[in-house]
Amino acid sequence: MKLSLYRELEYKRIWKLSLDWTILDLWWSRKSGYQELINWKNKFIVVNLSEEYWYDLKFDLEKIFPLEDEFYDNITCFNVLEHIFEHQNVVDESYRVLKKWWTAVFATPFMFNVHGSPDDYFRYTKSSLLRIFIKWWFSKNNIQIEEMWKWIFSVIYQMINWLIPTKILKLLIKNILILIDILLAKISKRYKKLILNYPLWYFIIIKK
Repeated sequence: MKLSLYRELEYKRIWKLSLDWTILDLWWSRKSGYQELINWKNKFIVVNLSEEYWYDLKFDLEKIFPLEDEFYDNITCFNVLEHIFEHQNVVDESYRVLKKWWTAVFATPFMFNVHGSPDDYFRYTKSSLLRIFIKWWFSKNNIQIEEMWKWIFSVIYQMINWLIPTKILKLLIKNILILIDILLAKISKRYKKLILNYPLWYFIIIKK
């Protein structure tokens, strides 16, 4: 399966994760292909509502999770928050069902096209994510927010790649634009400052 630049980079970051024991996976599917990327011995419990996905538990993320307090060792929630209008409920309930001293990992896009599943509501800044996660439960010192792939021309490629007709041409244009990003970052202080405002997505790691 050919991945978009966003998904390709995201999978590389997920591959660096090490999460042991049970993982409550919010709103993805056993067909999504990233579970096997996470290192260490683990067991995924997948949550979804749609019958087209393979899941273990079925419930609405905008409502109280029908789960016990402090029951799961880890939680993953990749590319989901932007699709949940009551996103604070996801964060609060994730905290409630997560065991003490364990880990929750979220990912959400920023410079990315509007997309369904079935709706798309939000794009978050780093400041807004920090306030969402510390509003009730999480300590600021336990929240790590990574601004991922801050390269303007690569972001442009992510936006236009669906217009490029062939795989070979996609690869060529992608590599050229990435090279332009790298060169500009080396020679231009203004560019290095500018790219701070254009992350492709955010990767959030939280320790309870």
